[in-house]
Amino acid sequence: MKKYLIANWKMKLNHSETVKLAKQITKIKTTKYQLVVAPSTPYLFEVGKILVKSNIKLSAQNLAAWSFGSYTGETSSSMIKEAGCQFSLIGHSERREHLNESAEMIGQKVQQAIDHNITPVLCVGETEAEKKVDQTKTVLVQQIRKSLSSVKNLTQKKIVIAYEPVWAVGTGQVVDAESLEKAYLVIKHAVSMLTSARYFDQNVSFLYGGSLNSKNIELFVEIPYLQGFLVGGAGLDVNELKQIVEA
Repeated sequence: MKKYLIANWKMKLNHSETVKLAKQITKIKTTKYQLVVAPSTPYLFEVGKILVKSNIKLSAQNLAAWSFGSYTGETSSSMIKEAGCQFSLIGHSERREHLNESAEMIGQKVQQAIDHNITPVLCVGETEAEKKVDQTKTVLVQQIRKSLSSVKNLTQKKIVIAYEPVWAVGTGQVVDAESLEKAYLVIKHAVSMLTSARYFDQNVSFLYGGSLNSKNIELFVEIPYLQGFLVGGAGLDVNELKQIVEA
């Protein structure tokens, strides 16, 4: 089974830069990874057309918590589906922090994704302050429970959970192996309590994200329970991505 390598382009590229990078990435050949790119919403349709003849999948960076209606500025699951998205990031720490996304709203977004056959990439992780007071386990359990407990038909779908400790996002810091395994076991237990251990093992892909690049990726590629990576800055450079898939 291929691992995921999801590149979150955030709000970092303009139109011409997005098109150029999308075309460059289609030339990356890998049998190890399923490449997924998440451009800004205005460029989804065009990037989708560029990727259509490649093996690279398209992801949105976000989707609405509602399917239709008077929600100014929002983009529904059906809309991103029309653009060709098979994935969507949900609950990224930057949205939790800057846009005050609650775990309950994130749960609604997971439901919308599942209802429209879009694979949710649920992002979870603790802040530096929470880590310092040994609250990582509590935070992760709460995020998982509040985001997934009310989702209908969850056990019939595959999901991706990306562990992105907030203190590691864009800081140059990466999680150590012991802390990563603890986070994995906490997340596995929390999901299994809502569903089953069998569901987690067969339907949940566990990813790590946070200051990953070609220089430190080798610390993580051999970890058996890791099924891929979510990258930010490294995903904006085609040469970085090439080196990561070759590691």
